[in-house]
Amino acid sequence: MTAAGLKSAERPALAGTVVMSRHILRRDRVRMAVWLASITLFLVYFMVALTTVFDAAALQGRAAVMRTPTGIIMGGPGFGLDHYTGPVAVANEGTVYLVLALSLMSIFHVVRHTRADEESGLAELVRASIVGRHATAISTMLTLAGNLLVIAVVSGLAMVAAGSDVPVVDSLAMTLGASAVALVFGAVALVACQVSAHARTAIGISLGLFGAAFVVQAAGNVRQHGGSPLSWLSPIAWAQQSRAFVDLRWWPMLLSV
Repeated sequence: MTAAGLKSAERPALAGTVVMSRHILRRDRVRMAVWLASITLFLVYFMVALTTVFDAAALQGRAAVMRTPTGIIMGGPGFGLDHYTGPVAVANEGTVYLVLALSLMSIFHVVRHTRADEESGLAELVRASIVGRHATAISTMLTLAGNLLVIAVVSGLAMVAAGSDVPVVDSLAMTLGASAVALVFGAVALVACQVSAHARTAIGISLGLFGAAFVVQAAGNVRQHGGSPLSWLSPIAWAQQSRAFVDLRWWPMLLSV
């Protein structure tokens, strides 16, 4: 074994994780801010529209749509349809889109800082310094988790400020549940980067698995009101099954962990 190889083998696996995390945060600070602003504005707009623009009759009309197969596929299992308020509508109709946006962000974040950096040669320069072999993966997931947590807290509190009589706990549960599912797909992307040689392939695998998860939860929700056992095979359903603004449950989020 060469001297360089020996030093690499003796190097702690997590050496340089903090430095790598700081580098990723500096490198992606603008991108992270854009994601934060975009998702927060989307939820605020959705909450304002459904709590101020739509009256009780209009909301019941939306509830009727949510009982149709198309509404279930595009929305969710349909909790709280008998008393369809603005916040309930946000959770029913917005959770899937929130999970989609956060999962896309997670997949791109992970692939960019792992497989894409290896393709560009940047990873070789990083590994030439005192960086452990797991530092890149761990720092990528740590910064992703931190970014998702910030988005969840800020957007959840923003929904409370935007609506009237919006429970704080339920708002945070909705955004935290979606963020937890997005972290799952970030982990999926990390595995995809290990089994593929190119960044585009890793993204394709990750998006393909997200698409499969969407189909599974949609099929399970259509089969039975409130979701069937099939629904639970999809991580997306774990966020929906928290039942924010209806009958809040925290334990489905533990499945994402």
